[in-house]
Amino acid sequence: MTLRPVAQRLVDSLVAVYPEVLSRGLLQIGIAPDLELEAASEDAMEWLRSELEQLLAQPFIDQRRGPLQVFQEAFAGPSELLMERGIPALERDEITANALPGDHYGLAPASTREISDGVFDAHISWGIEKAKAMRGLVMGRPLGFEETGESDSVVVFIHGFPLDHRMWLPLAPSLEETHRCIMLDLAGRGRSDTDPARTIEDHAADVLATIEQIEAESLHVVGLSMGGYIALALAEMAPDRLSSVVLVDTRSTADDEVGRDGRNNTIQSITDGEVAEVVGGMVDKLVTGSAPEQIRELIITMGLAVPEETLIADLAAMRDRPDRT
Repeated sequence: MTLRPVAQRLVDSLVAVYPEVLSRGLLQIGIAPDLELEAASEDAMEWLRSELEQLLAQPFIDQRRGPLQVFQEAFAGPSELLMERGIPALERDEITANALPGDHYGLAPASTREISDGVFDAHISWGIEKAKAMRGLVMGRPLGFEETGESDSVVVFIHGFPLDHRMWLPLAPSLEETHRCIMLDLAGRGRSDTDPARTIEDHAADVLATIEQIEAESLHVVGLSMGGYIALALAEMAPDRLSSVVLVDTRSTADDEVGRDGRNNTIQSITDGEVAEVVGGMVDKLVTGSAPEQIRELIITMGLAVPEETLIADLAAMRDRPDRT
């Protein structure tokens, strides 16, 4: 399998440093490497090289995971070995809350910066190549939107789950004198007469296609919650198009095991016909108990207007999104 030089450099650096990172993680929890753990490390290195090469050989648009996520997943084997020995898993606290499934001891680093300078430099070089390749590559579909104001300064608002563009309407009057406000309906709802998006990256491509349609040269992007995930993907996909990114009640990390289970449980509830219960339960997660009743009613109205297939697709997209820290 032939990789681009920058991708091969990243693969080689991650594989080479894996035993050192594993040993460091084991020592942090008081475990000395032994022959069995060294064998598990060798197996993990072989798996890691194979998975990374398969991933990075794909076109950028088809890469659904990042190389760091693959590196983190390689710690599942040694972690399972420790579990078999009866070593208690770490409590899920602020340190391990975002550990990937299978990493019961916080062995995997959270960023390439934590691994080594060499790996970090290789990751940045790969990221720059990806950004250049993705720049201007619009695979998405134009979305419907509400527009207010007239200005060369454009603000694109990306709503959260399970909402639509109407969540931004009370904010627009305070900005429309100085900004052109574009309040999107993401795929599968509202004014966007399209099939649901399968991934956060698909949502970002739709936003980028819409930006191309409205001929905005440079703009500000505001994303709430799921909209923040999409804004981060958009910033990765087309950084030269953005003047600023505002991230509201969102995060750059991927879902942890508990988070993924929660998404799956919600998907099952919707599949079981409990859409009203799911939407009703979202209200207290989105606004304070003292919020005016008309706001609470608007949230329920927006949520119940979203087709079930769109709700399920969005939950799966959030569950499967990569870490963009």
